[in-house]
Formats: sequence, structure tokens, C-alpha cells
Amino acid sequence: MTLFDQEQLEQVIVRLLSDQPRLSAHRIKVLTARGGREFSQAAVYKELTQLQRRGVVVKDGIYFSLSLGWIFDVFTFSDQLSDTYFTESYLRTLLPDLGQRQRWRFNSLVRCNDFWNQLLLALLKHTRSSSVLSWVPHPWFLLLSSEQETRLQRAFTVSGRRFYTIFGGDPSRSELVKRFYTSKSQTYSFASSPMNEQEGTYLDVVGDYVLSVKMDTRTNRRIDNFFELTDDGSMSKVVDNFRKLLSKCQVTIRLEYNQKNAKRLRGIFAEYFGIR
Repeated sequence: MTLFDQEQLEQVIVRLLSDQPRLSAHRIKVLTARGGREFSQAAVYKELTQLQRRGVVVKDGIYFSLSLGWIFDVFTFSDQLSDTYFTESYLRTLLPDLGQRQRWRFNSLVRCNDFWNQLLLALLKHTRSSSVLSWVPHPWFLLLSSEQETRLQRAFTVSGRRFYTIFGGDPSRSELVKRFYTSKSQTYSFASSPMNEQEGTYLDVVGDYVLSVKMDTRTNRRIDNFFELTDDGSMSKVVDNFRKLLSKCQVTIRLEYNQKNAKRLRGIFAEYFGIR
């Protein structure tokens, strides 16, 4: 569980039982509190009863576990999704051919972020690159859709790749990143951009693919000002303040299959992080 999880109690219980079977209702309440969520014991019992009726959990004395029948159904559904989405036929609709590029435009940061994550996961599945390299002027996406970002981080963790990220800004104002990026597979640092890219451009390099996200000047300046003036103290207050900032914007995502440019950027990251 992370600071930014906004899962419903049902999702919290299923996730806890997926990590550890045979938990008592009291233990589930304790673990949710440790994860930063507060639910009453009555609410936990009520949700467990509903999950039992739906065949999601089974009870053994005072202990609860996920139903093996329900798990089998999840496996079947997962195989079906994998056959549909993690195949060349779908991935090729997103990924350009060598020397080509694709471009998408958005007028919402939320929709932009959703599709950005979609492309990153498609690249992780399609390429054999051992690392993902990123330049992030500001981690605004951590304040938008916490559930989406949590899923993305879980996918990163199980992918077996190394992730190197350079965040813009002062490392003393890094509480947001420190609270979210906890995986041992992630290495990050704070610095002015060594990429010399255009203002407001975010970069990801995966193999020979270069993914760039560029927003309009007005939106970029507002995000700059927000992170410059916001204290890291209360994360819930930071999230609320950022959501008030959201308005229509113009964002362009560009994905290119460019071996020369990818090699150039990999060299910059290798020098910065000391990657061999």
C-alpha cells in the first residue's frame, strides 16, 4: 500500500489476502491502518461478508482467504486479456516502425497521463531493453491518478528492468518522489536537465524508442510555479491544491523509433548515472 492508494475497501482486502492468506478481520483492519487507511471493524466485517456471498473469499474459523475458484477465474480472465492485448496485433497499432514516429494530442493532463502509461507498458512488453531512462521536469503525474500510478509502479517492479530517472528541481523538495518511488529497481536523482530539450518536454527512452511528452507553455509555467511554491509537508493538501490548478491544456505525445537519437540519449544517461 502507498500513500496515494485510493482503493475501495473491497480492493484493499483482496490485495491484502493476495499477499497473505488466512488473515483475521482484526488483522485486516490493522494492516489497512498501517497502509494509511482507516476503516472501522464493522466496515471490514461487512465487506468480508459481501465478498463471501460473491464467492471471492472463504472463511476458516476466524480466518479469511481468497477463494481458489475465484482465483482460477482470475487466471482464465488474465490469460484472455494477455492474448488480446499483449500481442503484436495490438502493440503494432501503438508502436511505429523503424525511422517512423507517431503523435497524439490531448487537452487533458489526466487523459494524457493515462495514454502515456499505456505506451510505456507497451514498450516494456515489446522491447528487450534492460533499462528505462527518463527525464521528468516535475512529477505532476503522481498527483493525478494514484491508482493508475500504483499499477504502473507494480508493473515496473515485476518487469525485471532497471529504471533511471532524473527529476528536475531541488532535491530538498523531493518528499513526493521519495514517498512514491520505493522499488529497489528504481534509481533517481535531481538536477537541471542534461538533455537540452525544449522547455516542458518529458522524455522516456526504452530500447531504440524515444517517447516525448510536451505541454503548452502556459500549462508548463503553471506546473513550474506550483512545484516551486508548494511545500512537501501535507501530501493530501498538495494533491488538493494541484487538482484546483488543472484546466484545459494542450499536450503532445510523440513516439519515435529512432536508433540514432536513442543512442545519443542513452549516452547522456550513462554518463550521468555512471552506467556501463
